[in-house]
Amino acid sequence: MSVIAVGGVPMKYSLVRVIKLVAPAIKGHFEGLNFAPGIKNTKICYLRLSEKLDPLQVVENINSKPLGTTKIKAFIPDHVPDLPLASKLKQIPPKLRKSLRIPQEFTPQQLISITHSLIMQEMQSKYTGLYELSNKTGTKGNHELLNTIGQVVFDRLNEIMKSGPPIETCFQLSKSYRKKHPHFGDFQFILSTLHQLQDAEGKPREQIQESELTIQVAPYKLDNIQAACNKYTDKITSKILHHVNNLKTEVNPDNDSMEEAARVKVREQLKKLTPYLPNIIKHTVNKYFIPHQRSCQLVRVYGEPYLPKKDVMAPWARRYRALPTRDQRMYNLLALRVPRDALLALLAADGTLVGGSKLVIRPADLPRYKMRVDSFSNQASATEDSKATEFEELDGDFIGEWNEQW
Repeated sequence: MSVIAVGGVPMKYSLVRVIKLVAPAIKGHFEGLNFAPGIKNTKICYLRLSEKLDPLQVVENINSKPLGTTKIKAFIPDHVPDLPLASKLKQIPPKLRKSLRIPQEFTPQQLISITHSLIMQEMQSKYTGLYELSNKTGTKGNHELLNTIGQVVFDRLNEIMKSGPPIETCFQLSKSYRKKHPHFGDFQFILSTLHQLQDAEGKPREQIQESELTIQVAPYKLDNIQAACNKYTDKITSKILHHVNNLKTEVNPDNDSMEEAARVKVREQLKKLTPYLPNIIKHTVNKYFIPHQRSCQLVRVYGEPYLPKKDVMAPWARRYRALPTRDQRMYNLLALRVPRDALLALLAADGTLVGGSKLVIRPADLPRYKMRVDSFSNQASATEDSKATEFEELDGDFIGEWNEQW
């Protein structure tokens, strides 16, 4: 990694402020190291650039663009002083990075790991019955079907990374995968893998139709939770009354300690409350057993074979009062935050053709079998930074900007 210096920085500027100031000119990943004394009431900021950036080009970009009212100048230092590093190296804030359309940097193995999770998520989202079908294969809960499919997907991604042109983002890798292995082949891929496993176990082949795996999943009906709680109120009351009525209230002054005598007095008071306990329990259940539901629900929309552009999808999303956010990593995924009263109408639009693409619409809270690529091959060892390879799930409160291309 190369280090450049930015001189003429006003004394009041913090490291984060300098990073925000020069990020639009650099348009790549870099870290702020620390400051060194400058001249005429200024200081020098040292920046460590990503290996993918040309330091000469970065210096030229910074010096050729006006950066606010400052007169800072970038240069390549003859030597980097032995400065104490900042307590925490400062990088481009995520929101600024996204607005500048700077993709995250990953190693090839991290790219494969994250893209693998995204493709497996897409497959399980589309084929809602795949989870239960896989759960029946192998030993109970082993999900041999999904593990076998995951191994093949992993091998395919490895082959794409090795044989094709250089790929630097998950967006590009997922797009390349679908160019080579289109969506229309997924069901046959699942069926042939299932038959291979059944043949190996000496079981008869199970003949299933694609429609059996793509059953629409209705959202959870939280309205019935209150009734379900009330259903067990009588049983809860009976258990508590039985326990209270059987409490020991006899006192033996010769053997019982003062603590035991105090416990007996508490039990006597509890027994006096026995006539009122049923109403207390019923009130508690009604007051505190309240289902929590967000005002909005997260929905995933996959485009097959691609996701239409913003000028097509944005008006479509407005019909359902949904907030659309294009995924940064999966080339054909759109996350929608939709009001609960519009959720059923949106899910009913599954299979709609928009802009020449078929939309697969699924709630984001479907059950999904998660797997790690390090279980597939010795080459897929755990990365040094596990947080970087974890797939980031979007929650229901997620808000982001539209990402057209990364």
